[in-house]
Amino acid sequence: MRDGVPSARAGRGARRGRSVPVAGPRQRTVLAMLALNLNQVVSVGSLVDAVWGSSPPTTARRQILTAVSMLRGELGDVIESRPDGYALCARPDDVDVYVFERLASEACLLNKSGRLEAGVARQRQALALWRGPALGGVRGMEVEATRLEERRLLVLERCLEAELALGHHADRVDELYALVERYPLRERFRALLMRALHGLGRQADALEVYRSGRCLLVEELGIEPGVELQRLHETLLSGTDDPDVGVAIAANHPAIRIQSEEPPQRLRQNRHRWPTRHRSTYRVRSGTSSRRSPWIRPCLASRSTAEAARCPTSG
Repeated sequence: MRDGVPSARAGRGARRGRSVPVAGPRQRTVLAMLALNLNQVVSVGSLVDAVWGSSPPTTARRQILTAVSMLRGELGDVIESRPDGYALCARPDDVDVYVFERLASEACLLNKSGRLEAGVARQRQALALWRGPALGGVRGMEVEATRLEERRLLVLERCLEAELALGHHADRVDELYALVERYPLRERFRALLMRALHGLGRQADALEVYRSGRCLLVEELGIEPGVELQRLHETLLSGTDDPDVGVAIAANHPAIRIQSEEPPQRLRQNRHRWPTRHRSTYRVRSGTSSRRSPWIRPCLASRSTAEAARCPTSG
């Protein structure tokens, strides 16, 4: 993203390799829908619903055709026409959401095998793919956007847990303070910050983090902190280390397995409206083949939270 403007890398002709804009929310929405349904046919009706919701204009189908034509002009012939709609034809590794999920899955397996340093490196690599709000500037997918953000936060939590397990308390205190400030009601970040402070011998600061969080939960939601925070608080007050309050990694790592060249089917669901104030990035890298070579980055998608909570199995 340059100056907050969505961009792409041209896929053919004189513009090949150059950064070009994906102009307008309509084209961004169409490209996002196609990318999240990689190698699957997306009907014109679904594209119309995503762009205009329940009140499409009479020229909606014609405008979708125009948007696809403009995308082809910018990205190359990676968008194929099908009898019922259109399909974006590329490999999963050409779309950043699938790269993100693959790296998260690899991190899960590495953590399970005890290779925490390598697992953390994979997680940080996956998180570095995020360049802003998920699918910012795209219409029609607010529910999906919320799920994508939750997916990112789950991977970030597991990454920080592993880093604390490796003893990187000092390196992560500032990041955790920023996360607690940004997500004050997310108890896991608060618990991780308390653990990091405790690991540095800053028990008083850790207790203050708990106190402020409890006050916020009581005032805002009328509830007490969860079991994890309460147990951690009790451990700090007792002045003893409780191994049961240790950082959980590996087995519960939220990663999703992508088994083949086809995208996860769950990405095809929950196409609801998206806040238009956000912006997004699209990048395409071209090779000799217009069908198989583009690098497309629609800013990350995910399966459902329930699926994301499972570590991939071998096979």
